[in-house]
Amino acid sequence: LGVVGEGSAWDSWRHGLNEAFLVFPQHALGDGLLELCKNYMVALIFRRYDIDSYKHPLASDLLQRHFIALALVGLSGLVLNVLIECHLLQRLWKRLERLLDWHYRRELQKLQQLKIVSLQSIFKSCVEAGEALRAENLWVAYNRGRYAVRQVHFGVKRGECFGLLGKNGAGKSTIFKVLTGQLEPNVGHIHFDQPGISYCPQSNPLDPLLTVRECILFYGRLRGIRHLDLLLARVLNTYELRSYRDVQVRNLSGGNRRKLTVAATCCGHTPTVLMDEPTSDLDPVTREFVYSTIEQLLAARRAVVLTSHSVSEIEHLCQRVAVLKAGQVVASS
Repeated sequence: LGVVGEGSAWDSWRHGLNEAFLVFPQHALGDGLLELCKNYMVALIFRRYDIDSYKHPLASDLLQRHFIALALVGLSGLVLNVLIECHLLQRLWKRLERLLDWHYRRELQKLQQLKIVSLQSIFKSCVEAGEALRAENLWVAYNRGRYAVRQVHFGVKRGECFGLLGKNGAGKSTIFKVLTGQLEPNVGHIHFDQPGISYCPQSNPLDPLLTVRECILFYGRLRGIRHLDLLLARVLNTYELRSYRDVQVRNLSGGNRRKLTVAATCCGHTPTVLMDEPTSDLDPVTREFVYSTIEQLLAARRAVVLTSHSVSEIEHLCQRVAVLKAGQVVASS
């Protein structure tokens, strides 16, 4: 604005916009560095006339506005991150929807009228049945009376593979979001016999800039595994990734990237493993690696929940199956 025009009006506009843009950390940092340079150059010129005009950056108001803006934005970002991670914003948004949308509120009232099994009975049934996971009467409702999941019940025993079979849009991914805590059900309860789950999503979750070795060590540390060298050697040998040890994830083929994702998911001793279509778009050789991994998990008495489009795959791996259609279990065995 100083280039476009001169005068008090333009100066006030320039000053006002500069103050407003301090909410952006990039501008606050850049403008602060610019003020430092201007302060130094002006002091250097006035020093020739024996005039001391230098302002200390910390002892004056030279950068006071910039420090305050950066501190407030940083603190606000930290608080917002905590609210998002604790799902507090999600709960607040749901409450606002219930208050503002009468149709949504009416649908929720219908759901709340359903008879829901108490938490104590769920815990008791899990202990008696030896189940690692129990999902009881899950309902997930969207706006305008649309249901993504309706009245879903299932339990998974230790050492058992439970399959969810259905086409796209049947509700498999929504159930996984509920199981992993990304989505809160409107009605129903989830109970894990022991804390700690592993989740293998359908998409690639690995950092593309990490190498294969760094990925294995990173997830091993997250799981609290002590002997990381033994873990690294075992994973590289089991999944035939020795020649890709120092290759970045972004440079791996789709099959090798999927093998690494499965390996990172299954390392450790989490009692429950969730696998969302782990063999999608894989060649037969890589698919066999995934099959053998699931069989090893079952041999170690870990519960596995598997989704797939393939009936033959479900029959090969799963002891029990639930068929989903439009968010409902239409058949189970």
